Amino acid sequence: MNSQPTPQSNLEHVSSSSDLMINELSQIKSMISSLENTLKQFDDKFEKRFKHLESRMDVIEKVVNNIKIVEEEQQSESPSLLSSIFSRFSSQPPKSKRIVYQQPFTTRSQQQSSNSSKQLKIHVFVNDKEYEKTISDLLNAITGHAKQSYDLILEHKIITRIEEADNRILTLFVKYCGTSRFESKDARQIAEMKKPMHFLLLRYGETTSDVVLSDLYSNSRAFEFHVNNLEEKKVLMDDPRNLKAMNLLCAKVVEYEK
Repeated sequence: MNSQPTPQSNLEHVSSSSDLMINELSQIKSMISSLENTLKQFDDKFEKRFKHLESRMDVIEKVVNNIKIVEEEQQSESPSLLSSIFSRFSSQPPKSKRIVYQQPFTTRSQQQSSNSSKQLKIHVFVNDKEYEKTISDLLNAITGHAKQSYDLILEHKIITRIEEADNRILTLFVKYCGTSRFESKDARQIAEMKKPMHFLLLRYGETTSDVVLSDLYSNSRAFEFHVNNLEEKKVLMDDPRNLKAMNLLCAKVVEYEK
């Protein structure tokens, strides 16, 4: 004869089941809490590493910018080592440090034609004596192209101080740029004074990216001219990159013609 469960045994069974469920819930809560702690630790470690990397990047960027500024100041204050050696052992008298544009010989008919041409004054800011010959040759090519393609005579004046920049005259700021990041104290001050300015940036090698200008130069354009090597520093116009830059530059300069 089968025994029937008593009320007491039923109560004990329910109590045991309840204890089991409570125990399981406690374990689940413990697992959730453990996962939350693990995730929090991971987040904390990730945030610390990210902040550490961010601070390292800031330090590296400051160091690079300081190096560029020091190099720029050294280039503007002292001639290159090669220039010093050549000037020391050369028997020729020292050449003038001023860049001079040599006006080509013109016939009477050419002079009459030039009288009817449009004329535009521009300033060319130069603070790197190492590139004097390069800049002189480049200006000759630009003025010749402007005359031939736009019937525009460019009368340029070399300036070396930011105080010489003029509100009414376009300034072409010349600088060698070895990286795609542009930095210059002089250019920054000219831009802050709201002077009209574009950039002639000399570059070397197979550059993979264009120079990036900061928002400070939002009204300026950068025109990149590539030199053949770092010894001669010639801007060869048979290089398609240089020809394209000269066409774009002259088209932009014409906009300032009154």
